[in-house]
Amino acid sequence: MKTTSFGYLADGTEILQYTLRSDSCEVRILTLGGIITDYIFQGRNIVCGFDTLEDYLTDTTYQGALVGRYANRIAAARFDLNGKTYHVTANEGENSLHGGALGFSRRVFDVVRAKDTELCLSLFSPDGEEGYPGNLSLRVTYTLDGASLSIRYVATTDADTPLSLTNHAYFNLGGVGTPVLDCRATVLADRYTAVDNALIPTGERPLVEGTEFDLRSGRRIGDKPSGFDNNFILKKIAEDHTPSLAAIVENEELSLTLYTTQPCLQLYTACAMEGGPAFRGGVPKKKHTAFCLESQSEPNGPNRGEGILRAGETYDHTTVYHLERK
Repeated sequence: MKTTSFGYLADGTEILQYTLRSDSCEVRILTLGGIITDYIFQGRNIVCGFDTLEDYLTDTTYQGALVGRYANRIAAARFDLNGKTYHVTANEGENSLHGGALGFSRRVFDVVRAKDTELCLSLFSPDGEEGYPGNLSLRVTYTLDGASLSIRYVATTDADTPLSLTNHAYFNLGGVGTPVLDCRATVLADRYTAVDNALIPTGERPLVEGTEFDLRSGRRIGDKPSGFDNNFILKKIAEDHTPSLAAIVENEELSLTLYTTQPCLQLYTACAMEGGPAFRGGVPKKKHTAFCLESQSEPNGPNRGEGILRAGETYDHTTVYHLERK
């Protein structure tokens, strides 16, 4: 496996970039946050990314990174668990987003094994980190099989703790910087999570039928002018650790299909993506020039007693991205 230095943190820690290769794809991943910096399919890079480590460190949009302990939002940065109230880091107003101020996206992972088509990373998150209970041990394995990239998350804890892990890759099937409004999105969900103005769930899970959230048969992303930043509750939940078909996004040339064992999927069409730093090659960040497919538990789940990994149990979820030329 090709391994290169991607730079150094302020404390001298070296960040490495690993390259997975198949007959049709090349995927590059950093030890910082497990970031997917490149996903090159038949010569086209279909994920956004930056030229330098400094850009990844100053960016605030989680480009390509693993996020946790809890993906998406926790209202008022607090939750009750086993009769105790826990306060986690508020980093989006009064709410907590994607694990808090540091989160897994800013942690340096250890390398367990590295092969031409597989990279396994590990991370230990101590009790109390960002306010979360329990010592958490995590392994994340990236496997490239032809045009399919799978990400498997396996974690254990010594105390009950919220856990919802995802990858925040920003995809663009036309290449970085091109609009995605003409892409067609299909999401196999009968219901979505209603949210307030701060994107905190209201507790309602309306049917998608008859609404602009009905993507079951596919529709142009731009048909919803404001774009999407919404959680969909998937119709089929895998019971045997075999990922189920969840979503397809396609343009005239390529299609990206997502399979997952997770119960939900956040479709985000970069509604708020703008400003610095610029993407690789100086391509500016612009709204609606990327989309994210974030497999996850439902946002704010800990405040409903959901998305909890119990001590002695194992968190084991897999998400697969599959690319095809049409």
